[in-house]
Amino acid sequence: MATRGGEPRAWPHGGVSGDPHRPAPPGVRTAARLPQAPGSLPRGPILLTLLVLTIAMLGASILASVPLTSAGVHLLNTAIPAAIALGFSGMALWLVTASPALIWTPAVMFFAHLAVFRGLGPLVYVMGTEATRAKVFSGVWGLSPEELLATHVLNLVGAVAVVAGIALVALRVPRATRSAQFGARDVGVPAAAVTLLLTGALVRYGVVIPVTFGVTENHLPGSVLKLRYLLDLGFALLAYLAATRRGTWVLVFWVLFPLHLFTLVLEFKKSAVVIGLMLPVLGAYLANGKLRPLVLRTLAIGCLIVMFHPTVKSARAEMTLLSGDAFGATFSQRVEILQGLAFGGPGSATEVMSAKPEQVGWIRLSYAAQQAIAMGWYDAGAPQDTVSDAWKVFVPRMFWPDKPTFSELGRNFYIAVTGGDGALFGLTVFADGYLNHGWGGVLAIGLLTGVFFGLTSHFALRVVNRRDFALLPAVFFAMDMALREMNSWILTGIVGQIPFFLAYVGLVSLSRFAGRARQAG
Repeated sequence: MATRGGEPRAWPHGGVSGDPHRPAPPGVRTAARLPQAPGSLPRGPILLTLLVLTIAMLGASILASVPLTSAGVHLLNTAIPAAIALGFSGMALWLVTASPALIWTPAVMFFAHLAVFRGLGPLVYVMGTEATRAKVFSGVWGLSPEELLATHVLNLVGAVAVVAGIALVALRVPRATRSAQFGARDVGVPAAAVTLLLTGALVRYGVVIPVTFGVTENHLPGSVLKLRYLLDLGFALLAYLAATRRGTWVLVFWVLFPLHLFTLVLEFKKSAVVIGLMLPVLGAYLANGKLRPLVLRTLAIGCLIVMFHPTVKSARAEMTLLSGDAFGATFSQRVEILQGLAFGGPGSATEVMSAKPEQVGWIRLSYAAQQAIAMGWYDAGAPQDTVSDAWKVFVPRMFWPDKPTFSELGRNFYIAVTGGDGALFGLTVFADGYLNHGWGGVLAIGLLTGVFFGLTSHFALRVVNRRDFALLPAVFFAMDMALREMNSWILTGIVGQIPFFLAYVGLVSLSRFAGRARQAG
């Protein structure tokens, strides 16, 4: 592989409880005063987004193809990501204000992905501090302003393709009738919450945490790691119940959730804390439909994660010194590390922040450097094949013990760029498509991904509108693909995630079929 040096580079009838004969608890807004959740994706806003995005993409492509002054390049490098951040965050808020159920769809999560990672993130190159800009424009990960502009065009083209796929599904899938929106299958929310909490606690604290905290040395398959989020989904439903039924549910939530959050912090993984905090926020919003608390809580979580970044960085450094592994520390060691970082002393979070003037947390939201490198390789005549092994992800490891580990893509990329080992880097699905087949690859993978997001968005709306929360984990898997996995590779972020979605839906369907067969017998 070429190196970079010298080379281019719902709401139901009646009360919010879901029972048409049960009134809403005192003080809780009823469905009659909340927007009706659609049975399908809203076509108008999706088509409007596609139209505006296409015009922006064509304009940016034309401007990027002609000679520009440095001031012109700087203006575009500011205007394009700013427009992406404001436009897609505004569209996401518009949709979820019209219908709280839409916040659980991959379509809205993809809009949030664009706003954060393709809008806010790259703005660090033009709005970061002087020390930050010196860092991002230099070194092996540095890029020129012209290369940065090319990545913005790449993201616009990819976004057009994905939104076109979502729009195609929105136009082709029939609108759900009222009876289809609120079907007869009624999975009680309390039962679903308790099931997810108990199952998730068993997986997380019985399997995942012992490995994470060094109690056992077993290697965990990806399927088990995916199931660790069942507990977070259980807390999302617990927040839903606390917002709708109040009383004991509020007490249960505030007794259990802080304990769970403490263990999330001890993992020293920002993604785990973000998911653990955001899912209850989404559950509460589904219950009450209040936009202001949603926005304020989301902003608060964002600020907390920025403040948490130096703690994570220092904790991983200390764990590496203790065990040679950035995640290798026992429970007691992690508590001791957290105490030291939280309450001052050498290596405290405050000291780390003052010693690192660069805005590293903001830098981590941008993938422009990786994208520029991939585009440079392809343009220099060195495309890479990273997708031909896609069929292998559908073969269960139990039938193929020596099945390759596809996370090596990120490691190999890091080695090719830096010459050293020790990190896994995502490329983004858009850049991976370009690295394989140029603009055709971006359009093809974007359109197919958009169709998948459109179909799973309809699935998510059906699940949420029916309160069929036994299928909520499958909804979350698709949401996670749209929000986070788009920063990965085609093989690991898209193709590799589909089997988890299909397997979970298949297992629930088989369980229900078996239950009906027993009743019929």
